[in-house]
Amino acid sequence: MGWGYGVFLRLLCLAAGYLFGCFLTAEVVARCTAGESARQIGSGNPGMANIMTHLGKRAGLLVLAGDVLKTAAACWFCWQLAPELRLTALLYGGFGAVLGHNWPFWNHGHGGKGVAVTCA
Repeated sequence: MGWGYGVFLRLLCLAAGYLFGCFLTAEVVARCTAGESARQIGSGNPGMANIMTHLGKRAGLLVLAGDVLKTAAACWFCWQLAPELRLTALLYGGFGAVLGHNWPFWNHGHGGKGVAVTCA
């Protein structure tokens, strides 16, 4: 694997992880549970703590599960996309997921704090 190809694969994994991270689970849970955006609930942070505080434990745990699953999915996808990178593909995919969760393009860069995604 050449240097340029390795850089390309890393950037591809970072971009793929970012796209996975842009899916804000709290938005989906808030809209399904309360019928409004997570930005309109409590502190306005689309994260597990805010959702759990204002919509209950079940809703908060759904957000947590979704955030962990999207991070795992991003890592798995990058593992499949660039097996040549081995564990590096997981790191770039996971880091991309954190970036996408914290600064999603579709929400003008206003995402969650990334605690669950970073821990995952």
